[in-house]
Amino acid sequence: PRDKEKDDRKKRLQSLHIFERMDEVREKRILTRHDKRQREWEEFRARMVKRLGKERDPDNLVINRAEEWRAMLEEKELLTKAMPIEKRQGSNLWQMSLRDAWTRYISVGGPFSGLEMPYIDRPELRPD
Repeated sequence: PRDKEKDDRKKRLQSLHIFERMDEVREKRILTRHDKRQREWEEFRARMVKRLGKERDPDNLVINRAEEWRAMLEEKELLTKAMPIEKRQGSNLWQMSLRDAWTRYISVGGPFSGLEMPYIDRPELRPD
């Protein structure tokens, strides 16, 4: 049965135009590579759980929480960009629009740390 499937696939590929054949082969390679990376990732997670020496759930590793954190930040950024500039800037909109100075400084750390981070929030960052 497996050889028959291979032969059928080979015949189907040969009947396609060269560009269609290239797309088909390329997609198969991409999916194969993705499956390989997924297996490697699962093996890595299993090794880390084993190395920690405890009966842990592989889903509770810090690496997974980092992925969740990245996804949450991306989602928050999209929501922020979807908000109109008037709502994002509030009463500072007129002041920020002077001479195209859209940089705000956000305090980092405590109020007495003196550390500030520039944050650029231009109107063109909003969706059209």
